[in-house]
Amino acid sequence: MAHSLFPDLTASTLLPPFRTLLITGCYPPSAPIHLALSHLSGQNSATGILRKKQRVLLITPSRGDFSSRLEAYNDERLNAQSGHGQMTHLLSKIDILYAPTPAHLTLLLSMLHIPSATPPLSENIRDPKVALHDPPSLVILHELGSYFSSSEAREAHTLSEYVALVANALSALQYLSIHQNDPDPRLVLFDSGVRDLRLPLLKPLPSQDLLMPEDYGESSSRKERVFDAVKRYFEWVGDVELLEYIPSSRSSPFEIPMDIDEDEDGAPEPLYTSKTHRMTLVVNPSIRRSGQHTEPIVWEWAEKAAKKVPSRKRGVVIVWE
Repeated sequence: MAHSLFPDLTASTLLPPFRTLLITGCYPPSAPIHLALSHLSGQNSATGILRKKQRVLLITPSRGDFSSRLEAYNDERLNAQSGHGQMTHLLSKIDILYAPTPAHLTLLLSMLHIPSATPPLSENIRDPKVALHDPPSLVILHELGSYFSSSEAREAHTLSEYVALVANALSALQYLSIHQNDPDPRLVLFDSGVRDLRLPLLKPLPSQDLLMPEDYGESSSRKERVFDAVKRYFEWVGDVELLEYIPSSRSSPFEIPMDIDEDEDGAPEPLYTSKTHRMTLVVNPSIRRSGQHTEPIVWEWAEKAAKKVPSRKRGVVIVWE
C-alpha cells in the first residue's frame, strides 16, 4: 500500500513500507491528512483491490490547535480538492478524536471499541465518542509533546508517562486489529518538538523542598531526552528541518511564516516567498525486518505561494527540489 506525507503520490515521494513511523521537526501541518488520504486511497498490496472498510483514526490534544495549524498553513491541494466527491468520500473515513490531557488519552485508548464486533463490557463504554464504525488500519497520534510543553507540565510528568502513551496506542491498535482482516495495522506519531523535549525520570519527592540538595542528589531531578526513549518503538524515524527561509518583500524574517497579509489591491500575499525543507528517514536497526531497505532516505522540497485564486486566500504548494 502506498503512503505519502505529500499531495502527490509519485514513486519519489512514497514512504517505505512500515508498521510504525515517527515524524519529528517542522513537517507540513497538512502531512497527517495527506498520509491518511494516501492510506485510504491505496490498494491491498496482495490483491490489488481497494479495501472499502478501511478507516483512519487521528488523535490530537486540541481541536483548536489542529484546525488553526491547517488553516494557517493553507494547503492549496486540500483547498482545491476538498469539495470533490472522491476527496469528500475519503475524508469521511477519517475519525478525529481529541484528548486534552495524557489522562484523557489513556482513558480514550482503553475504551476504544467496535460495537458491531464486540459488545461493550458495561453501559459506561457505550459512549459514541469512543465507538468506532470499523477498526482503523492506521492510527495517527498528533503532537503528544504539547501535553508536556509548559514548565509546570514538565515538572509534573515523567519520561515514562510519554512512553506509556505510545505503548498504550500500540496495545489499542493490536486489540482493534483482531476485528479486521488487515494483518498490519499501522501507527504513526507526528511530534514536532519531541527531539528537544526533556522529562524527569522520577517525580520529585513530596518532601524534597525541605531537604538539602546533598540529601537526595541530582538523580531525582535529572531530565532525559524523550526522543531517545520513544524512538525505539518505531520502525522508521523521519526528521524534517528548515534549510532556507526567504521572506516576501512585505514581511520581516521574524514574522510568523504561515500568516497572510493583504496587499494594496486586497490580494492575499504570504509573509514568505519560499521555505526549503529537508526530511531524513532512518530505519531502526533493532526492529528492521528482513530484506528491508536500510539506507537513509532524504527528500528536499520548497513550500511556495500558489497562484492567486479568486475568492480565497493564496495557498501553499510544494515544489520538489
